[in-house]
Amino acid sequence: MILFEEVSKSYYTGQQALQNISFRLEDGEMVYLRGRSGAGKSSLLKLINLVERPSMGRIMVDDISLGGLSERGMQLYRRRIGMIFQDYRLINSRTVYDNVALPLVICGRPPEEVRKRAMASLDLVGLLEKRNYYPLQLSGGEQQRVGIARAVVNRPRIILADEPTGNLDHDLSLEILKLFLRFNRSGVTVIIATHDNTLVSACPRRQLVLESGRLIQDIPAAAPQAAQAGGSAS
Repeated sequence: MILFEEVSKSYYTGQQALQNISFRLEDGEMVYLRGRSGAGKSSLLKLINLVERPSMGRIMVDDISLGGLSERGMQLYRRRIGMIFQDYRLINSRTVYDNVALPLVICGRPPEEVRKRAMASLDLVGLLEKRNYYPLQLSGGEQQRVGIARAVVNRPRIILADEPTGNLDHDLSLEILKLFLRFNRSGVTVIIATHDNTLVSACPRRQLVLESGRLIQDIPAAAPQAAQAGGSAS
């Protein structure tokens, strides 16, 4: 469960990134976070991932108040989160395997566990045979799949994807969407920040639509006509 109660986020520059955001996501939901560039999508994901803190309001995840976590508590909490970025954020000097294994190494997992879980994650995204390649030897779609394998190697309960198909063509976008659907069917909560109508039309799900930092629409998955209207916020 993810709960936002009247959450606002402002910066020292005076920019108001989010204003009085309230919503609730149940375990295992898959939702699209929609809105134009600068609407507040990335800021909202950063609050869930504890990269940033809200200026006002309360955020609860699995009945844990994020505002009250200690440094150690923050570290443990972040292991529940898998984060996927538009620009992949891979280490080009490390192999594909090393990029995926890195979160487990940082957590101090035993070497054999690191190997088994990293290999399983690469197999899941169809890149096991390219584990010894370097990121720049891969296509954009393959690099994004490496990023996904790295995000799920810790077996997170929540996946946050920030414009994950922004650099990909139509067919590759649908391939990435299939991976998200697979994780969601296994019970993982998935939040996809996107302005890609391909994803939304290919697989309608609940949409949270932001505009100028405000939540202006909460569109149920069972309302396809409303979803088309919400698609104008891109």
